Amino acid sequence: MGKMFPIEIVGFSVTHRSVTADVRLRNVGNLWQNDLNEKEMKEIMDNKNQFSDKTIFDRLKFADRAHITIALEPNLNAYKSGLDLISLKLLRINKSYTNLATDDFNLYYFGECLCYAKLKKTVKIPSLFAAQY
Repeated sequence: MGKMFPIEIVGFSVTHRSVTADVRLRNVGNLWQNDLNEKEMKEIMDNKNQFSDKTIFDRLKFADRAHITIALEPNLNAYKSGLDLISLKLLRINKSYTNLATDDFNLYYFGECLCYAKLKKTVKIPSLFAAQY
């Protein structure tokens, strides 16, 4: 069914269609890979014209797609929030942002209603995850 382990919320992404908690997974084996398929990579590249080469996806870390969907545009599939999170992480890698630092988080603003708040202190929660949903 699944496996119980602690996860850490390390940030939040906000886009025009989703609000997502960015989750850091540690020591969980192969539960969640960076499993973007060709269609998903194309969608990200089409939406963000800053990505012209698929090798940008090689810069993602293990489980960078791991997230908790908090809010989602009506009639949109939940996996889209993970794609939004990946898009913002890739924009951060490309350094395409304005940064605002506070005592609790760094806010990265990418324009067009896209932002990511990186927490300075993670929030740890016990969780039960399944590899399939």
